[in-house]
Amino acid sequence: MNADMEKRKEELKINLNRKRIVEELSEYLILQPDSFFSVDDTFVLQTELFEKVDSLNSFKVLEKDISDNLKEVYDLKKFFKDYLSQKAVLFYHKACDYGAIEIFIKDFFENIEQLAYFTKFKDGYSDLILVDRELKFGLCVERNEYVNKLTFWL
Repeated sequence: MNADMEKRKEELKINLNRKRIVEELSEYLILQPDSFFSVDDTFVLQTELFEKVDSLNSFKVLEKDISDNLKEVYDLKKFFKDYLSQKAVLFYHKACDYGAIEIFIKDFFENIEQLAYFTKFKDGYSDLILVDRELKFGLCVERNEYVNKLTFWL
């Protein structure tokens, strides 16, 4: 198979999975095909994000209890109150395969339980990350072996 066919096949796979994701999240979020970042942009943003998180010296250590972690994150809603009508980028388990998703911050907090399942944070497969595309603000719960680490900034 030539390179063009292989590239086209990969694009079709990505688009099919994005369509499935839009359908899955349609119960509580309104997404469009342009809500997704490209795979390349997702990778770049994720790399920059972890550089940013690593450079910040302020974080909170959380126990491994997912319910408590989600409560801690939900309590940050008041911290982000001036940004609730803005969009931010949600990372999930397969974001580097299909592209991260841009959603309203308000929708993130209103649907945190469902999004914790969708992102696979609740299942222990991924971190819980919501950031703006320029990394001016965000939150990240990194899953570690014994504890989790919550970092947030404005």
